[in-house]
Amino acid sequence: MHISTEDGLALIGEAKKDRPEISCEVTPHHLFLTEDNIEELENFGKINPPLRSKQDQKSLWKGIESGVVDCIGTDHAPHTIEEKQKPYFEAPSGVPGVETMLPLLLDAVAKEKISMAKIVELCCENPARIFGLQKKGRVQEGFDADLVLADLNGKTTIKNENLKTKCKWSPFNNWELQGKIEKVFLSGKEVF
Repeated sequence: MHISTEDGLALIGEAKKDRPEISCEVTPHHLFLTEDNIEELENFGKINPPLRSKQDQKSLWKGIESGVVDCIGTDHAPHTIEEKQKPYFEAPSGVPGVETMLPLLLDAVAKEKISMAKIVELCCENPARIFGLQKKGRVQEGFDADLVLADLNGKTTIKNENLKTKCKWSPFNNWELQGKIEKVFLSGKEVF
């Protein structure tokens, strides 16, 4: 979980040669933020594992492209603003990510860093397979109709005040992204 370094990814790649059942996951905050963001974010960038170098981040994207990375997961940790404003050693680690993961990935599609098919594989198909989730992960007859409709030409601006999560903040506040989520369906019922 939460692979964040070039060395860690290399070890997993080697291990997978003999044990193909091994899987690994990376997070959006490690894909889109680096240690260069810590000064600006302060405690709001305090996570475990910590934000890493640009080289580590580049390696994570290469791991996605090569197939070493199996999943992208949010590691959603909705600590409140008050909790994150405590002195450093008292402030909890973690960032929220449920609402921002897909908009960030849609923007990455627009920037040709990842394909839509790869997002489906890493965020839907592989997690369902790895965790044995029945009737999940694909658009197929007999499967749950868990769907997202997105406008790839639309725009999204992440704004703290618009987030549904209880914590009402994101390290991606004010980021302007290409792509907009229009509707979300769970088991065929529109929920957003």
